[in-house]
Amino acid sequence: MTEYFQKNLFKDISIDEYKKLLSCLDGRTKQFKAGETICDYDEGFHEIGIIGKGTASVVRYEYNGARTILERLGPQDIFGHLLSYEGSEHAGISVVCDSPCDILFIHYATIGSPCTRSCAHHHQLTQNLLDLISERALNLSRRVEVLSQRTIREKLICYFMQLAAQ
Repeated sequence: MTEYFQKNLFKDISIDEYKKLLSCLDGRTKQFKAGETICDYDEGFHEIGIIGKGTASVVRYEYNGARTILERLGPQDIFGHLLSYEGSEHAGISVVCDSPCDILFIHYATIGSPCTRSCAHHHQLTQNLLDLISERALNLSRRVEVLSQRTIREKLICYFMQLAAQ
């Protein structure tokens, strides 16, 4: 079970607290084969997925049949509707296995509502999730800033300035 121990989502949570938290959150694991769809955001995916083993891609399927890879995911990467892209029902976004995958699923509802034991580590998990969402929003903002530049030269300069600032 510790192969799902994601260092950002479970930051400041010990391994023992992590194991208790999984039972509290009613986490479940599932295995997928290469090429299999893990989730389709159009069908109302309301969970966080954490990759334990394997690799997957977040892909968008266009109306004309074109496929665009939005993000590559590897071990300990997380994905989910609230952590991702456009929220409309017809966004055409799915997570597809590139290789066989083991995935841990946690429902958003169990993260957002405090458990009956009022665990401190449950509160820490909620805080970590908010931090991850904020970090993703900041990264998307940086991407938009680079892409909004007019020329390739300006895009490169903007990107290198961002790297230098980090």
